[in-house]
Formats: sequence, structure tokens, C-alpha cells
Amino acid sequence: WVIQKHIKGFAINIGAGRDRIRGTFTLDNLQHRSYTDWKVVPDIEADACNMPFDNESIDTLIAMHLWEHIIDPNQFLREAWRILKRGGKLCLILPNGDYLSDVVYWRDPTHQWLATPDEVLPLTAGWEVVQWNRLKRWCYPWSFDVVLQK
Repeated sequence: WVIQKHIKGFAINIGAGRDRIRGTFTLDNLQHRSYTDWKVVPDIEADACNMPFDNESIDTLIAMHLWEHIIDPNQFLREAWRILKRGGKLCLILPNGDYLSDVVYWRDPTHQWLATPDEVLPLTAGWEVVQWNRLKRWCYPWSFDVVLQK
């Protein structure tokens, strides 16, 4: 698994939906529950841009295919920076706009924007980029992962 080795300590899987990762807590805002028939019961119900955690209290944040659902990715990055401990990691898996067609991608009404790696990396100024890959096996080439360290 491409980000598993980075998950340490108190870890939150943000926008997890039904996806559970052993050893992590799930956080979801459930705002899009009508889009699917999935029953989602997160450990914590909250917005990813306004999480109910103290400053510098989290070791690892995981956001798999959450980025494209966030209206303001810069606010999400600021919030992640606020709650991560020094040395904490933000593990992202995102759809890759270099490979997805607009027609297929925008069928999901919860998608806010589609980014390419070249558009995302400049937003990470101030973070240390620990890992960056175009995924080839897990989601084929239409996803990429970025692991950032505070």
C-alpha cells in the first residue's frame, strides 16, 4: 500500500466513507450521503476544513480521494498544518487530471475540481514533500499520491 509506511501514532482517515484503515480513526462530514446508498458511520463527524482537534495534536492525516471534494484546498492544507504535530504527515491520494476525461470525472456531482500533479505541488509550499508518485498498480495511472511532512 503506497502510504501505509507513513501512518504512525494518532492517525485520522479524513473523508473515509466506508474505507477503514486499521489503527486509524475515521472523520467524515456526511454532506454527500445522498449520492450513494452507502451507510457511512465515521468515528468523528466534522468538516475537513474545520476539524475538532487541538493545535499540533495529530501524528498522521490520511485523505484518499478527498481533495477533489473540498471547495477550498488551501483551507484544508492550513487546517492540516494546524492540527499536525511537528514532523506529522499528511498522506494524500488524488485523481490525476492528466489521465481523467472531464466527461467521466464530472459525473460525480460532489467533485469540486480536478487537479494535475503540477497544479497540486505548488500549493504545498512550506511542507516537505516526502513522497510523490503517479500510481501504476493500485488505481492505475489516474491517481497520484503525495506525502507531506510538517
